[in-house]
Amino acid sequence: MIDVTQFILISVVVSLTVVLIVIGIQTVAILKEFRTTVSKINKILDDTGSITESVAKPISVASGFLVGLKSRPLLHGVLNVLKRQSKKEKTEEE
Repeated sequence: MIDVTQFILISVVVSLTVVLIVIGIQTVAILKEFRTTVSKINKILDDTGSITESVAKPISVASGFLVGLKSRPLLHGVLNVLKRQSKKEKTEEE
């Protein structure tokens, strides 16, 4: 027959086995959730990259346009005249 020591040992081994199986199942579930989270984060980063590119293109075009306008001597002179007039108006108001 089984004495007390053997019964305790068998019950401890069985309970530890059950606990380890439950921990393994939970670990697999957590890793699956982590995988879906990482894939969602990757999609968000890809979308952010495409949005950034779509915003950066018009800004670079506008910057090039403004640099082109600034290099024109006639337009540069007109802008200087407008600046002087606005400064004169400000000084007259004071």
